[in-house]
Amino acid sequence: MAEYMKILTIVIWGLVPLILLLILCFTLFRIPDKMAEPKVRASARAGKFAGLIVLILFIISQKNRDFNFSFRIPSYEFDLWPTLAGALAGFIVYGVFSFIKPARAMGILVLAIVSSTSIVLYSYFFISGLSKTVMYGTLGILLGVLFYEVVLPIFVREGPDESSEGGLGR
Repeated sequence: MAEYMKILTIVIWGLVPLILLLILCFTLFRIPDKMAEPKVRASARAGKFAGLIVLILFIISQKNRDFNFSFRIPSYEFDLWPTLAGALAGFIVYGVFSFIKPARAMGILVLAIVSSTSIVLYSYFFISGLSKTVMYGTLGILLGVLFYEVVLPIFVREGPDESSEGGLGR
């Protein structure tokens, strides 16, 4: 039982926040890539700052809420709906990102990713009623992105040379 609690602690307090932090860092520091047009880069930069401003507005709006931070490991039952919703959202957002990557609309997508990921990360630690939904939704999003990479490149990309260029490292 003690080993299970160690694993559970690592997943709940390490892995889930790490996934959220990696999504946020990837969006802040790797999008758009260096080869993007200046207009796309400016749009993405504006989206990053706007996303951080949305986070600040959210934190300010929580001033009357009690903070419930605790290292106590909560007991969660598996929740299918946030997992499926997260997987669907991850699949769709990653697919949309793949198509609008060279467009100025990237700023809107970056705004959505930065603001939602940072708000979810904040909520995961400080709004205990949302932790379960955030955890299953986050893991679902990662599952959706990975599912997109597993399934769609088979149908979308044409040759073996092109399939090695895509992926999460784009």
